[in-house]
Amino acid sequence: MLVCSNDKEKRGLLRYFVIYNYSYNSKTLAISVVLLSALIGCFYWQLQKYHNNNHGALTSLGLAQQYVNNNTFVDAEQQLKKAIEQTSENNLQSLIKLRLARVQLQQKNIDGALNTLKEIKDQGWTALADDIHGDAQILKGDYKAAQTAYEKALQSNMLSTLVRIKLKNLLS
Repeated sequence: MLVCSNDKEKRGLLRYFVIYNYSYNSKTLAISVVLLSALIGCFYWQLQKYHNNNHGALTSLGLAQQYVNNNTFVDAEQQLKKAIEQTSENNLQSLIKLRLARVQLQQKNIDGALNTLKEIKDQGWTALADDIHGDAQILKGDYKAAQTAYEKALQSNMLSTLVRIKLKNLLS
């Protein structure tokens, strides 16, 4: 074991160690840096790929559900908006927009919910959108518009039982 008696000897020993290791291990160091850079780049690419497809959207949906369970609707709304941006799948976007409209209704953002529902164009989701539209109109106090929305949802025969109960409660 080497013992240095003063700072000058310590600096000299450190200098010798750095020069010796750099000159003999420079190839190993260079290869290590290149491999580490490639690994970081690959990880970043995979992360970007993951966040720009349906998996990222589904992850955001799961987080939004956790936020809803904890009554943090602002955070849930942010996750749902993020999920819409993460997928180009029309059906998944429609489902996310339905959930977003429900979260907006929880926050009493009725106009925001109605605007979100207007964005749903797929035929398979319009009945659910009309159902939530009726709920929004009730919260707004427009019972005639709610009745119209519920009746429109009934015409699709997809939600007939649920909407009939809501319509019956509205009319009684």
